[in-house]
Amino acid sequence: MNALLAPLLIAQAAVPAPAFAPPLATPFRIVTERIQIGGDRQQHHRTERMLRFGRNALGLYAEVTLIAATAPTPGDAADMFEAGYRGLLSRTIVLRLDESGNVSEIEDLDSLWEAFCRGVAAMAASRRTDAGAEEREAFAERIAATLRVSPIARRRAAFATLVSEAIADDDFAQPHGIPLSVEVPGRTPFGGAVTLQGMRRVDRAEGLLRSTTEASGTVPLPPAAGTAESAVMTIAIERTADPATGLLRTARETVRTSIGEDDARRELSVVSTVHIERVR
Repeated sequence: MNALLAPLLIAQAAVPAPAFAPPLATPFRIVTERIQIGGDRQQHHRTERMLRFGRNALGLYAEVTLIAATAPTPGDAADMFEAGYRGLLSRTIVLRLDESGNVSEIEDLDSLWEAFCRGVAAMAASRRTDAGAEEREAFAERIAATLRVSPIARRRAAFATLVSEAIADDDFAQPHGIPLSVEVPGRTPFGGAVTLQGMRRVDRAEGLLRSTTEASGTVPLPPAAGTAESAVMTIAIERTADPATGLLRTARETVRTSIGEDDARRELSVVSTVHIERVR
C-alpha cells in the first residue's frame, strides 16, 4: 500500500455515519418541498408531517402523522406520492424499526395502502373535468385497482420514506474536511436512471455535520426529447445532521438539466428541500 494513501484509507474506514439515537417521545415537524421548473411550467409540492419515536415491549417504533400534502394534478411519480398522502391526512402511521432506524414492519399496511390508492385515484379523476360524475368515479376505480396490485416492496417504500428521509445515512461516513470521489445516482427528466461522477466533502459546523456533494455528467435522452441526443445534468446536494441523534436537520438537492445548445437550449430544474425541527 502506498505510504501516502494509508493514513487516508485508515481514517476513511474509521469514520462511520452518525449513530441512530433519536430522542424518544419528542415530536419533530418535517416539511418537504419540491419545486420543478421547466419551460413555462412550474410545479410546487409540499408535505408536512409530525414524527415521534418511541420504544415498547416490541422494540423501537416511529409514529408519523401527516398534516398537509399539496401537489398539482398527478403527472409523474412525485405527483402521485403527494396525491396518495392526501388520502392519509390526520392518520397516524406506526412503523417498527430496527436499532439502525431501518423499517422492519408497517402496522396496518393493507389499510394504509388502500387509503393511499384512493387518494391517488381521486386526484387523477379530478383531471377529467369534461366527464360526468359516474365516468369520473369509474375512472378513479380503475386507477385504484391498478395500484392495489403493486408489489409489497413498493407499498412498504411509500411509507418507509416518511421516516428514512429524516435519518442520516452513509453520506456522512467519510473523513471530515477531505473531499472524496463519489458516484451519485439520479433520474433524468424523462425517468431514466443515471449515475453521475462527483465529489463529496463532510465538515463540522456549529456542532452539526455538513455533507456537500456536487456531481455532473452527460446523459442520453430518448427520441421523444426532440433533436438533442444528450443533455448535461448537474446535481448539488447539501445536508446537515446532528451527530448526537443521527437525525437530519436540513437537506437541499438541486438537479439541473440543460438540453440542446444556443437558441434551442432548454433548462429544467428540480429543487427538493427537507427541514426538520424539534417541536418544544
